[in-house]
Amino acid sequence: MDFSSKKSLRGTLTLVLVVSVALHLLALFVFGAVKIAQVVMRDEVAFVSPPPLPLAEEIPEFEVNLEQRNQESAPPRPNPIVVDSPDIALPALDIDVNVESTSSYGRGSGSGDFGSGSGTSQIREMSIDLTKFGYSGFVEGTLEGILFDLKNDKNGRALINYDRQSAKLEPEVGLYAQKVISEFANGSWNLSGLESSFKQAKKKLYSSYFVIPNGDASDAPKAFEAEREIEAKAILAVYTGTFVPSESGRFRFAGKADDAMIVRVRNKIVLDGSVNNGYSSWDQSKAEKGTVHFGMQARPFIYGDWITLSAGTPTKIDILVAEAPGGLFAAYLLLEKEGGGLRIFSTKDLTSEEKTQIRNLHPDSNRFL
Repeated sequence: MDFSSKKSLRGTLTLVLVVSVALHLLALFVFGAVKIAQVVMRDEVAFVSPPPLPLAEEIPEFEVNLEQRNQESAPPRPNPIVVDSPDIALPALDIDVNVESTSSYGRGSGSGDFGSGSGTSQIREMSIDLTKFGYSGFVEGTLEGILFDLKNDKNGRALINYDRQSAKLEPEVGLYAQKVISEFANGSWNLSGLESSFKQAKKKLYSSYFVIPNGDASDAPKAFEAEREIEAKAILAVYTGTFVPSESGRFRFAGKADDAMIVRVRNKIVLDGSVNNGYSSWDQSKAEKGTVHFGMQARPFIYGDWITLSAGTPTKIDILVAEAPGGLFAAYLLLEKEGGGLRIFSTKDLTSEEKTQIRNLHPDSNRFL
């Protein structure tokens, strides 16, 4: 091929290339213009919120009368079937509602009047009776008392024969009772020995204090609900248990009785305030005497031995009161702390009911409460 032909071919290719590029640019321009026009001229779409939904209606509360509903919906009752009463003997139920609580030494126990009392005792006291010789049922903090008839054995057979019309009645019965009481007081104070030897009241009493002004000796069997079985002659009551002092120090008992009152602490007699010196081996002639109180006429009270007590320590105590020939009986028991005054001894805090009864028993009580 000659030179002119090559030149002509090169020019043709260049023209084709220029035309192709121009067409592509034109198409790109047209396409871009269309897109811009679509964007600019596109209608705005406004956001329209949906209409509000209606609020749910409140469901009213309905009160249901359960009693009426139960009555209306109760199942029908069957008709009762009536039969003749069968010939059946039902056993009687012997229920003892007076449940006694166990306590220290198997008798009674509690905090002293100069100690802390128990709230439960006041609740229990509301359901029982308070007599001059104690409560008719168990009260926490008290001593348990048993009444013995020294005239009869445990089966009711007479141990002493006497003529009730005889002028020697009181000396005979009195000397017999004094001998029995003395043998017991000077011994081990074994209650099982008394229980196996003498008749006793079925009822027990529970006392924390002893303030018994002059009165008929028959009040004792009445208090123990044994006035029909036990005559108020040659009778002996023993109260046993513990008390818990809240104070430490030296103390002594003081008191008087007609006929007998003996106090034993930790198995040792510390006071015999009996009417005379023959009810125990404790010697009244060596004891300090006090003054006359609680209608005891010409009989001043007697001070007992000094003893040491420790606060919070349960202390065993036994108190014996007795009437020998019959007639009138009286007894009262006080306690004195060294350096302090006399007050009514109690194994627990005195309740308002007890204080009221003590005040009503004798005006001298206010001096020692």
